[in-house]
Amino acid sequence: MYGCAGSLEEGRSYDVLVEGISTYKGLKEVTNVSVLKEKARVNLETYSVYADDFNAKNLRQNEVVRNLKGVYKDGFLYTEGIKIPLYFKKRKLTPQNGSRLKIDYGHLGYYKKLQLVIYDAGDFEILEE
Repeated sequence: MYGCAGSLEEGRSYDVLVEGISTYKGLKEVTNVSVLKEKARVNLETYSVYADDFNAKNLRQNEVVRNLKGVYKDGFLYTEGIKIPLYFKKRKLTPQNGSRLKIDYGHLGYYKKLQLVIYDAGDFEILEE
């Protein structure tokens, strides 16, 4: 969903009617929805990938990555032989090259290719050398 999830609550499921879809850089985006029915709470852990299970071949769009450690360099996170694009929604959060990071909450988004997106300062920490 893009620009239309403001009234939805994280951790809750809904029956929705999709009223608008657009395409951006090859990615389908739901741009308008109506909530038909609010349903039960869902376990968000079902949609999380933890560091122990992190495997570049099995990553899927919109999963949440948690507790992942690696080194940031030139727009990528390097972790245990895996290189994944790392995008900071707020540019001022971008760390220096060579910084060791712990990703507490990263969203697997898609913009031309799969990438790990960091939204807020609380989503990661810079580890001491």
